[in-house]
Amino acid sequence: MNKKWLLFLCIGSLILSLFVLKTDVIASGNKIFVSPTGIGAICSQDFPCRPAAGLNKAVDGDTLYFQQGTYTGISDPILNVTKGVSLIGGWNGWSTGMVIINPFKYETIIDGGDQRQLASIATDSDETVFITGFTFKNGKSGSYGGAIHVEQGGVIIESNRFENNSAGTSGGGIHVHYAGTDDILTIKNNLFKENSAKNGGGGICIIRHEAAPAARVERNEFIENTANHGGAIDVQKSAVIINANLIANTKASSAILVTNKQEAQITNNIIYWDDRPSDDSSAINGYYEERTIEVINNTIVNAYVGIKKLQNATMNVANNILYGCRESIRGDGNPNLTGTHNLFYNNTNDPLKLDNPVTDKDPLFVDAENGDYHIQEDSPAVDAGEVVALTVDFDGDKRPMGAGYDIGADEFRPSDFLLFLPLILR
Repeated sequence: MNKKWLLFLCIGSLILSLFVLKTDVIASGNKIFVSPTGIGAICSQDFPCRPAAGLNKAVDGDTLYFQQGTYTGISDPILNVTKGVSLIGGWNGWSTGMVIINPFKYETIIDGGDQRQLASIATDSDETVFITGFTFKNGKSGSYGGAIHVEQGGVIIESNRFENNSAGTSGGGIHVHYAGTDDILTIKNNLFKENSAKNGGGGICIIRHEAAPAARVERNEFIENTANHGGAIDVQKSAVIINANLIANTKASSAILVTNKQEAQITNNIIYWDDRPSDDSSAINGYYEERTIEVINNTIVNAYVGIKKLQNATMNVANNILYGCRESIRGDGNPNLTGTHNLFYNNTNDPLKLDNPVTDKDPLFVDAENGDYHIQEDSPAVDAGEVVALTVDFDGDKRPMGAGYDIGADEFRPSDFLLFLPLILR
């Protein structure tokens, strides 16, 4: 096993093992308990029911606790969520006493067997649907959302694993397509690994109402996801903040694709390939965007094209590191493209350096060979950036921390240079 993934698994296991909660921390309504072998409709801690019975019993504001084990089912989707409820995986299954939630020790798997979608969410409730602590794997949809399809409702999807899910159209892991103007969408601290879609969004595809609040996609890890375009994230319609994600070895014409009319912020992300792709793919692609796409403080390594602006897209590119790319920035005639204080190193072509570039200076990553793209103390990226609106970096460290803003996703922190976890271990 590659050293960095071995480390990732070890630290990830440690973090999950510390996720122990009492029921009153999460629940605002009734507590409903389900298990893979549950019976009846009592759905209590000592007499759990199956998920369908629990969802049928629930009302807005309730919390469903899923006992450890594998949930398969014969319905498509396996989970049909029509109310504003919380779904919590990793329950230890004790019939009495404290309810222990530990998704690592008590793994809760929703497995579609490569035959069916795993969850559908469609609710007009004012309560937000909250999903955490699950492994969603082997989900399959002939159209949208191999694992989860959100049609309506405010949703927070946090601290889950999405593995080997596929969609015949878009959104291999998650597809969001709904019309609510007030519905929130947060996708945070999840792992998306080897998901695929025929068209857009191997990991996530987002299509939402123009007036909806900005979707937040942050602090997720996208590993080897595949699609025609937007292999990790495809935003077709939605204001969006894509922040502090790790995106590795995407197989698509772009890792992040934004093609909408709303504001988009792409910040603090680390996007890399172990080996540079041979096709004309890109790390970040803005296409037909009417409002400005802000591409700020990202670290891009070994892309064929680092940042691509096509058609009428308006894009501002600042404080990014572009390293080892075939072509660092492509502007499609260059209208509506501005930027400053980007660092270019070891790229084959740098046709658009924009204003105040830092060139021919190695950014001095801590351990690029093993995927650690933090910068060292004497990196030319330290204090060399433009003043921007960001207040934290990829790790959540304060920006700025020295005499100025650093370039790239990492803000160097002198006090614990030798102590921070590598970026892949968050």
